[in-house]
Amino acid sequence: MLDDLLASRWWDPDRPRLSYDRLGRELSLTVRAALPQDWSWRGKRVLDFGCGAGRVLRHFLAEAEGAEFWGCGIDGPSIAWLESALSPPLHAFHSGEWPPLPFEDNCLDLIYAMSVYTHLTDNWSAWMVDHHRILRPEG
Repeated sequence: MLDDLLASRWWDPDRPRLSYDRLGRELSLTVRAALPQDWSWRGKRVLDFGCGAGRVLRHFLAEAEGAEFWGCGIDGPSIAWLESALSPPLHAFHSGEWPPLPFEDNCLDLIYAMSVYTHLTDNWSAWMVDHHRILRPEG
């Protein structure tokens, strides 16, 4: 629903690249707004679950200078492009359709997912369990 609302507000069919960038920027602001006021990116480890070609992730390039930002997704060509164009400072990897992700337990400070869980039918709960596993207790 959030994507539908934002897309109707930010999408211009005559300017798809600009619209893609605007929507990614707006969603990055949504992530920032959800964080505590005293949040600091310094030293944090962050995962964009289902990052695609980095629609949202690319808007954290400045923060990635002092934090570790990861993206994962199931579309190989999108992940390959992200790795070639924005890594470093961002990190990306191809993930399967089922968990687990290749992270140690309790190692991430933040996980966000934009328009991912709405597309999962059979495996959403397995992903939630895996995200709980890799997210730090205070994450």
